[in-house]
Amino acid sequence: MVGDDPGRVNRELCAGRMRCPECGGRLGPWGWAVGRRVWAGLDGRELSSRVEVRPRRARCGSCRVTQVLLPSGLLSRRADGLGVVELALELAAAGLGYRRVAAVVGRPESTVRGWLGVARAVAGKVTAGFAGVVAVVVGDAAAVVPAPAVGVAGFVSACLGLAAGLSRRWRHVPVGWLAWAAAVCRCQVLCAGWWAQHEPALPLLAWWGPP
Repeated sequence: MVGDDPGRVNRELCAGRMRCPECGGRLGPWGWAVGRRVWAGLDGRELSSRVEVRPRRARCGSCRVTQVLLPSGLLSRRADGLGVVELALELAAAGLGYRRVAAVVGRPESTVRGWLGVARAVAGKVTAGFAGVVAVVVGDAAAVVPAPAVGVAGFVSACLGLAAGLSRRWRHVPVGWLAWAAAVCRCQVLCAGWWAQHEPALPLLAWWGPP
């Protein structure tokens, strides 16, 4: 996950100031990813428009792995802005069914049902994994908000706890709770397959800074 300014991202990439999340090597330009139309854009909870996005690609000079540099308002493999997904999860955690949530955020019921299904499935791993991240980055696992709830409510509670813990270190970064969660998961916080490949009790990734 990178910032929302394409010009700055390109300059930092070309200057060799971006590091590989796999091995820490230096990333270099490697073309562009496939473009996509994103519902609600990248600016929070504005639910009325689409924007065209074509993220930069990069390749590590050491391990040769390629990476897609997603703007901080996107999730991997999702055609919806992060603000829309965040609002849907909050509404579901508060007790709304997927049909009512879909009506509020303006997305198909099947799409919203998919988001909520993944959140329920990975809630346990998210809770344990995010506690590990906070313990390593902040040194205070107790900063994570307790998450006695299960399902979507448990997922949201764990993400809120992560945001609360990490914002202690980067107090000047005004980002939403789902942006923090996405930043430590390579934008794949709602990808069940990614969670299946990671030990939940361990820190998820090398941490390179705030989203």
